[in-house]
Amino acid sequence: MSFKASVKIGVITMGIFSAVAALFSGCANRHDNGVLPTDKTERPFSRISSVPFPDGVRLTGMFITHQGGMRANPYYILQTTADGVYLKISNLSPNHSKMTAGEDIASLPSNTPYLGFADTVKDCEYASSVQINDDALLKEIEASIVENGALGWNGYDENDPMVGVADSGDSYQLYLELSDGTTVTVKGYNVCPAGFNPLLKSVQKVFEQNSDYSRYMAKSLTDSPCITLFACFKDGMRTEYRLELTKSSGRWIVVMNDPYGNILEKGTDIVDYGDIESGLPFDRFIGILQQYHAERWNGYYAGDAKSNSSFSVRLTFEDEKKYEVSGNVFPKGFEEFKTDFIMEIHRFYNEVKP
Repeated sequence: MSFKASVKIGVITMGIFSAVAALFSGCANRHDNGVLPTDKTERPFSRISSVPFPDGVRLTGMFITHQGGMRANPYYILQTTADGVYLKISNLSPNHSKMTAGEDIASLPSNTPYLGFADTVKDCEYASSVQINDDALLKEIEASIVENGALGWNGYDENDPMVGVADSGDSYQLYLELSDGTTVTVKGYNVCPAGFNPLLKSVQKVFEQNSDYSRYMAKSLTDSPCITLFACFKDGMRTEYRLELTKSSGRWIVVMNDPYGNILEKGTDIVDYGDIESGLPFDRFIGILQQYHAERWNGYYAGDAKSNSSFSVRLTFEDEKKYEVSGNVFPKGFEEFKTDFIMEIHRFYNEVKP
């Protein structure tokens, strides 16, 4: 089966009175030579400023995440319980409906939306929770909080809608809880405090090096048979190249819309699907990934809300491990890989099309 797919006006007014006022003020906001002075206004959160912990105070809870418009990124949670300090990486926020299903919400602690269930892994989530006994790890996280000024961000709640930009939904969240009862809550949409990303990267390093979350990520693309493959490359609103292979159904799906001839023939417009009883050709596409040593990209995500191009490649294997890369900022060597992969999709389609 084959079918086609389609996928500020500002007015500035100056009243007479304001014009006269400016005239008689001698344009006091200008230098004598008539040139406007440099704006030296200090804008909150626009630069990193170190903020120390109060004497004797320690970090007891932390929740941090950057959710990109195209991919659900992990949530990083640190919580101190009566049993010790836990680090948790999860695909679900603690206040997700799956996490709280069946719970008596009224009886849950007030910090549940950020820190709940850090010491357990529920059946509904893809997560890792480990107890840490090394105080040096906690001190490393505290040092990054100080270095990036996070204790001074409480109340940050800003929104930059970026109208007209595709896939612009990047949200940033941070919650800190200290031993003296102090809390810091940060929320941003397409904007965040200057030190947020450096803090997130340092937290990711500590969590991922001291947890077993990586056991879900495929280190090799040949250890176990592939059972699903999804690859999608977009350039603007109209250009898309996509392949889906699902072993359980034997079904393939191909979408190739190239109105400008970026890679394929100009005007290419394909949306089609079908079944292959003899087995789907996972190997020919995994071979391209291996050719470009794409194992090193596993877990890669980079976002830029101003970019109109994006990509996502996801594979799952019989041993339940996964391969996932996505974003709208591309790793080194990705453009050549993308072109070869798209050309292989096109060759595959020409072989199986009705």
